[in-house]
Amino acid sequence: PTRRSSDLDATGMSSTVTQLAAKIKLGFNIGNTLEATGGETAWGNPHITKALVDFVKQSGFNAIRLPCSWNQYMANTATAQLKADWLNRVRDVVQYCIDDNLYVILNIHWDGGWLENNCTVVKQVENNAKQKAFWEQIATKMRDFDEHLLFASANEPNVSDATGMAVLLSYHQTFINAVRSTGGKNAYRNLVIQGPSTDIDKTNQLMLTLPVDNVSNRMMVEIHYYTPWRSEERRVGKECRSRWSP
Repeated sequence: PTRRSSDLDATGMSSTVTQLAAKIKLGFNIGNTLEATGGETAWGNPHITKALVDFVKQSGFNAIRLPCSWNQYMANTATAQLKADWLNRVRDVVQYCIDDNLYVILNIHWDGGWLENNCTVVKQVENNAKQKAFWEQIATKMRDFDEHLLFASANEPNVSDATGMAVLLSYHQTFINAVRSTGGKNAYRNLVIQGPSTDIDKTNQLMLTLPVDNVSNRMMVEIHYYTPWRSEERRVGKECRSRWSP
């Protein structure tokens, strides 16, 4: 829905994406927790507590990334309605971070691969509907947090060609439109979109255009720079297998 100017809240949202990125010095990823299949503790980590977030802050970090699952927490799969208790839980964790003046990046993570493994024309309409529904609910729940909170559209969307890239751009456009539609501080929030497979080479080759945003300088592109590390891991792994195999 169209928002009136009175619905918008620029308080605490003054930083452009370049200014905000410069403020993020050292980040801590709380992984294998909120995104764990089967619940927050299913992959062996404890519940995220205020004490943990306080410890991260005291250790010198000024940002936390929260990989998060949503698809397994639907109250109604037909409408993609999310369970209220899960939205409340995630909001509580974000609050721990904000209380410590930490920047926090909240995403839709792998989440069973519903989006990330399906950047395809066949799934495009269905996934855009879910992406819209999820982000409208997430953004509405988190609308009052200031610029310390950033939203990220996905994690590592599996894309290797121009067709997949076009579908991924539609997912990102849906994300941006959904967040902006919720008004409040979300009208100015800095948003993070992912390059194809979050790979720098694929991003340079395939991400030739960006989604359209109705507010300037509030969007950044995310990559995960793995390529040299993966090459080295394969080399070392091969040497180890050769050395220790009977």
